[in-house]
Amino acid sequence: MSYKIGKRQSYIAYMIKDSGKLIVCSLFLFCFLFILYTVSNCNGIYYYGYRYCLADAYVWFLKPRAYGILIAPLVLILFINFTKYDQMPSLLIRLGTIASLVKRKVTVAIVFSLVVTITALVIITLITSLQVTTIINWDREHSVYYAMTHRTNENVRIGHVILMAFITILIRNIFLCLCSILISLKFNNNIFTFILITSVTICEALQKYVPLFYNFISIDYIFWKKKSLFFFMLVIA
Repeated sequence: MSYKIGKRQSYIAYMIKDSGKLIVCSLFLFCFLFILYTVSNCNGIYYYGYRYCLADAYVWFLKPRAYGILIAPLVLILFINFTKYDQMPSLLIRLGTIASLVKRKVTVAIVFSLVVTITALVIITLITSLQVTTIINWDREHSVYYAMTHRTNENVRIGHVILMAFITILIRNIFLCLCSILISLKFNNNIFTFILITSVTICEALQKYVPLFYNFISIDYIFWKKKSLFFFMLVIA
């Protein structure tokens, strides 16, 4: 048992070491792109100025254009790189069955998505905190929330927004990884897998009339108006 655990830890350590430069470059690129995004006309602060708060940053980041361009391609590149040795004959022989291979890939996808989600939230919080002066102001008329919904909301706290942002990013990341697994198993071509998923992502990011995926899993302002949400918040409060 300890041998298996040690072997698994050695494999994880090897993959992290093998992908070290790519991880560092991806972190730097995401920070750089997010900073550019925060000062562009794609971000809410460009339009709403000091009415924009930290809670708004999570909502705007999860819009298809921001998430689809800033993080989705990096998630795919890193995950494909982490699992690039899974198709090696020696590994396939050791695993024995396709089911074992899929289980291995899904486990990596979940752990990987969790780490990426936490990292993304930390970066978003740190960078946005340097721009805004208010954590959440959705209970005031002079807020982005009121401008979008024509009402205030005294029930939502910043913890609720962060939790829902975490869940949403995590689900999206896992979904991207699962799509990558299914397509790569079918076609055994990482480049084709990346191009296909990225094309769908860009398609949804550049238009809002045909929802493909991201618009179905979102925490846009309309989401917080639903009464059923408050039952959920009551449970986690």
